[in-house]
Amino acid sequence: EPIEDLIRIAIPELEDLARVLRDSGYCVNFADTNGTMLVSRLPGGDYERTFRDLKIYTGSNFAEAYEGTNGVGTALAEQTPILVHRDEHFREQWSLFTCGVAPLFDHCGKLAGAVNISSCRSDLERAAHQLALSVAVAATRRIENLIFRRYFRNCWIATLPGDEGGGLIAYDDDRRVVGACLRGRSILGLTDALIEAGIDVTHLVQSDDWATRSPEKNVELRRADGTLLGPGRIAPPVRARTP
Repeated sequence: EPIEDLIRIAIPELEDLARVLRDSGYCVNFADTNGTMLVSRLPGGDYERTFRDLKIYTGSNFAEAYEGTNGVGTALAEQTPILVHRDEHFREQWSLFTCGVAPLFDHCGKLAGAVNISSCRSDLERAAHQLALSVAVAATRRIENLIFRRYFRNCWIATLPGDEGGGLIAYDDDRRVVGACLRGRSILGLTDALIEAGIDVTHLVQSDDWATRSPEKNVELRRADGTLLGPGRIAPPVRARTP
């Protein structure tokens, strides 16, 4: 997805996240894979002045190679959610802040950017910031799901159960897998090679409802060997929803 499309898809979730966290003094940012802030939503009041004074807003760059350990750069480098609390930052000038960051992955499971929340409040303990980060991670997962469903809107999409949120796989009318998100790949051991080969979805997951025509249906999913995956969902292509 071009970065402009990613931003367009992400904006509603970023706005909602900013509304939820604004009163707690957080700014919300979306960064590209180079650590440059492309979207910023500042909290207002004295908090906003602090962010502006220290140049934490659209256009700022926080690549780890330039800034050392910091929320955005380190989360992008390690490709995992991270919380950097005050003096855990490499540069002393950022020790005023606590930054929570969730990397964002595209429809192919490739790194596409990161969602950042930062706070300059000194009265919040690490546990409170960790809770805020979990809210940001959930918002990031919703953005990823929107990206995936938009890209594969003409395909069937199965939502798989998982410990860290459901994984998504897309398949065509012939039940050939055409795509999978990062968590879907992890749950089923899917690779680019298997997807490019057009592996049959029934070689990975068993269900009695692959051909359901309902708008979206809860189903019981099992691995190909019969072991239970758990409850999932199957959604038909967007075109199939139109009479």
